Amino acid sequence: MEEEKENSLDLAPLQELLQYDQPSASGMSKFGFESNISVIEHPGGKDNSLNKFSNQAGVSENPSSSSQSLTKMQEKREKGRIRSKLSREKRKAYVAKLESRIDDLETENSRLQNIIIKLHSEKYSKADPNSKSFVNDIQDLQGTTIDNFWNRDTMQHNSERSIAVGINYYNVASKAMEKHKKFLDSVFEMIINHPYSLTRFRYWKDLNSEYTTEYDQIKKLKKVDKYKVGEFMQANNLTPLDQYVASFNPSKRQFEFLKNVVFKKELQVKNEFKEAIKKLLEAKLIIQKANLEIHTFIGFFLNCGILSDEQILQSNIKYGFFKREQAFKNIWNVQVRLNRYCIDMAEDPLYGKYARKYLKKDKRILYFQYNDYSLP
Repeated sequence: MEEEKENSLDLAPLQELLQYDQPSASGMSKFGFESNISVIEHPGGKDNSLNKFSNQAGVSENPSSSSQSLTKMQEKREKGRIRSKLSREKRKAYVAKLESRIDDLETENSRLQNIIIKLHSEKYSKADPNSKSFVNDIQDLQGTTIDNFWNRDTMQHNSERSIAVGINYYNVASKAMEKHKKFLDSVFEMIINHPYSLTRFRYWKDLNSEYTTEYDQIKKLKKVDKYKVGEFMQANNLTPLDQYVASFNPSKRQFEFLKNVVFKKELQVKNEFKEAIKKLLEAKLIIQKANLEIHTFIGFFLNCGILSDEQILQSNIKYGFFKREQAFKNIWNVQVRLNRYCIDMAEDPLYGKYARKYLKKDKRILYFQYNDYSLP
């Protein structure tokens, strides 16, 4: 009995409170608030049973309401996934568009560079020593001088000319000197730009000493994103020559071949070209100095008055001064001799062993012919 009393709860105060605050007909409780509380009797039907409360303003235990909340959350997540997917696709399309634009610009840049090279080639071809354009211009100036001071019909000096031969010379010679200057510049520039008949080694600018870049750096350079190559090269003090090596994507063995054979040989040849160009530029300075000296002296000769204009013109016309002269042979007496060269790759100290290993014997030997010029 004592145990039953202990287990039973005294619910009388709670029941009185509920009865006291029962809602009126208007739906208002005695405390003046709108009641949302309902009493649910115990299934056993006893008055002393524990009451359960359902608060509509609180968390609902209604299964349909929970299902609706879950559905809304799922819809929200699905919309978020769709927005994220669209954003990724939009960014991917934007990056692809930029890459396509970069490829188009690189193609256009290459096309324009080819046009520039072609225009330079045309410029050099016009200045070719074998071209007669410069000689024709000089011949025209000489013809103008004859017409100004010499009557071709009577073959006599035109004494009615008010200007002296010496003054006229300065006017004509200044134009001839300007044409000759451009001619020399173009010829020497053409030779320096084309020391070799085919390949133009753009990376030779950075090949000034032995190649020392390590293989690990080349491997890292090859893996760098193409948009970050410039930054990586600057941070690691790399050059376009290193970029050229990385473009081969070489193995360790191939890299050693490039480093110890290819670039060493090209550096050797570059130094030989450099020595020749140095002498070529020295020759250009000598030609320019001699040209100024003869120009100055002829001006003195025509203006000193020791010989009259008529004597000068008559003598030079009769002697054929205004005729074209093949100075190459008739004045300088340059000797031309055909020289045949035989190159055996197997004998080269740098790559000879590779030639013997990888080339057949008949492929190792090459024959060339050049004209050798010499003075007696």
